[in-house]
Amino acid sequence: MENKKSKLAILTTDSLDCSYGGISPFVKNLDKGLQEHFELSYYHLPSWMDNVRWVSHRVLHGIYTFINLPRIKKADYILSHSPESSFVSLLSGKKVFHIYHGNANPMSVSRFKIGRFFAGMYDRMNAQIEQKATNCFTVGEKMEGRDKIINPVLHSVKPKPIEERNGFIFAGRLEVMKRVHKVIEVYHLLDEETKNNHKLYILGSGTLNDSIRRVADKLGESNNVIFIPQIDNLELIEFCSKRKAMLMASSLGEGFPMAIAEALSVGVPAISTAVGDIPSFIKDGYNGYLLPMDFDPANYVAKIYSLLDNYPSFATAALESSTIFNANSVADWLADQIKEVDSHQAQQISALC
Repeated sequence: MENKKSKLAILTTDSLDCSYGGISPFVKNLDKGLQEHFELSYYHLPSWMDNVRWVSHRVLHGIYTFINLPRIKKADYILSHSPESSFVSLLSGKKVFHIYHGNANPMSVSRFKIGRFFAGMYDRMNAQIEQKATNCFTVGEKMEGRDKIINPVLHSVKPKPIEERNGFIFAGRLEVMKRVHKVIEVYHLLDEETKNNHKLYILGSGTLNDSIRRVADKLGESNNVIFIPQIDNLELIEFCSKRKAMLMASSLGEGFPMAIAEALSVGVPAISTAVGDIPSFIKDGYNGYLLPMDFDPANYVAKIYSLLDNYPSFATAALESSTIFNANSVADWLADQIKEVDSHQAQQISALC
């Protein structure tokens, strides 16, 4: 007789249909593999709340989790991707597993000016998660108390022939940490021939939509910088596979962007600042280039030219380095970490008997 699967409640910020930001694609790519081990149930804010601007989504998400706690606690385990839901779910009495999508406390990064007045409270909430969660994982660089989890990538998009690729791409949320304006400023310094052959595509949305567009307009790049606010994640990867390189300039607080993992998986190299866990996967001069956070824009431009001049080797290396992101392998590993807790406890009880 087949063993009944344990129930796993997954708490996340957005639905699996959300294409931008690393969390939703991360969760979606794990879905098939985790279904082999658990009976899954998902909890996230309804899509109609996406346009709510008068109150922080973090507050809304905490309230949503609290309201749904009676349903959530029916699961055997809880896997949370947001600190608000992790903090609230500690009240359930269940085993809570938390995934940090960067090693900075995300609750402290508020788009509301009053958010800074609650920094102390956010830090205390984060401390509770670290102390009371059954286990914590990180998408950022490995640190004490947080096991490293690899970004899972799952799609059927094939790498495109090198001669068919053109343009550069940024994909992600248009928020302060991503510093998209820096990418546009670097692109502006490229020579006209390069810009004529390679447009810059900004795929994503966020609170800085308008200000980033103004940067492109002010620099006279409105015809060269193309904004694409929302497409399906599979379409995004297909679109990325036709580009030459992923360009990023994130600041501290970054973990490891799903967009870079997806780019490598279709043989597209990346140029990025060396923040978070990006240096663990982008090897300077091999599958892309790394720069310091306070990079000289002229140096970033030089890296773009060098990558274009040696493109076949960078593209080959990008694809070769992407095998580590296999979603089913990551899901199997995560399931083992969750189940291992009960197995370890059973061993301890057996030893006492």
